[in-house]
Amino acid sequence: MTGGGQHRVLSGLYDKFAGLVRKLPGGLQKPILEELEPIRALFLERRAPRLVLAGTAGASVPGWLASMGVTEITTGDAMGGWRMYRCGGAGAGLWILDARSDVPADHVRTALAAARPDLVWETGGDWGRADLGDAGAPVVPYAVGETAEALLERVCAVLPMEARLEFARATGARRAQSAIAAALLKSFSGVCGVVGLQPIPLADLPVLAALQSLMIGLIIHTSGRPLRKGLVAGFLGAMGVSVAAGFVFREAARAVVRIVPVWGNAVSGFVAAAGTYAIGKAAIVYFIDGLPLRDARRVFQALNKPGNPNAAP
Repeated sequence: MTGGGQHRVLSGLYDKFAGLVRKLPGGLQKPILEELEPIRALFLERRAPRLVLAGTAGASVPGWLASMGVTEITTGDAMGGWRMYRCGGAGAGLWILDARSDVPADHVRTALAAARPDLVWETGGDWGRADLGDAGAPVVPYAVGETAEALLERVCAVLPMEARLEFARATGARRAQSAIAAALLKSFSGVCGVVGLQPIPLADLPVLAALQSLMIGLIIHTSGRPLRKGLVAGFLGAMGVSVAAGFVFREAARAVVRIVPVWGNAVSGFVAAAGTYAIGKAAIVYFIDGLPLRDARRVFQALNKPGNPNAAP
C-alpha cells in the first residue's frame, strides 16, 4: 500500500473512532479527544525529519545510512540544498543536509537558510564549522563504541514529536519504534479506561472496538509494515478478540459488582483498560518485535487473565 493509501486507512480509523466518541455523553467527549490529539498529531500530521550530518568527510550519505543498518536506500529529489532519502521500503524518508568537512560552506549556508534543521547529527571527527553556528538545532554527539541501534534510538528521542515516526520507520530502528508504540499503548489504555467508566450498557462497545482497532493500526504503521485492509481485523481474530467476546467479558464484570454499585463502573473501566493493554502488547510483540503469532497470542492471554497484576500499566 502506498504512503497515501496508508494515510487514508489511518485517517479512516481515526475518523470512525472520533465519530463514535461524539455519540457518547458530552462530559466524556472532550477528555477523550484531548488525550488523543497528540497521537493524531504524531501520526496524521507527521513529516520527514530534517537532519544535518556534521563531521569529517567519509562515506557517502547512503553509505553512512547503510552503516547504521538502514536498508533499501533510494536517493530522491533535492530542494534548497537538502536531499530526500527514502529508506526501508516503508515509503518513509529523511531530508538530509550533508555538512561534513568536504562540502562547500556556501552550500551549507544556503540549505540552512532554506529550512531549519531538527538536529545536527555528528558522524565523528572534528566538525567545528562556523556554518553550523546558527543552525538553531540540538546536536547528537558521536559516541565511540555505541551500537547503531542505540544511536538511532537516541537520535529519534531528540527529534520533534511530528518527525519521530518517519525517522523510526525509515531507519527500521526497532527500539525507537518500541518506544513510540509503548507511548501509544499507555495513552490508548487510559482512554479505554475512561470509556469503560461510563455507565451506559453497550454504548461503549463500538467505541472500544474502534479505539483498539485504531491502536493496532498505528502500531502496524510504526513498524513500517504495509497497513493492508483487513490486517487489523485478522490480528484481532487471531487473538480471539471480538465484539461478542468483549460484551461477555464487560457485562460479566459489571454483574459481579452489581451488588456494590459505586464500584461497578470502576471495575468496568479497569477491564476495558486491561484488555486494551493486553491487545496492544501482543501487537507490539508481533508487528514490531517480529515474534511469531503464537507468542503474541501467549502474551495476550497471559495479560488478559482476570486478577493479573501486570495487566495494565
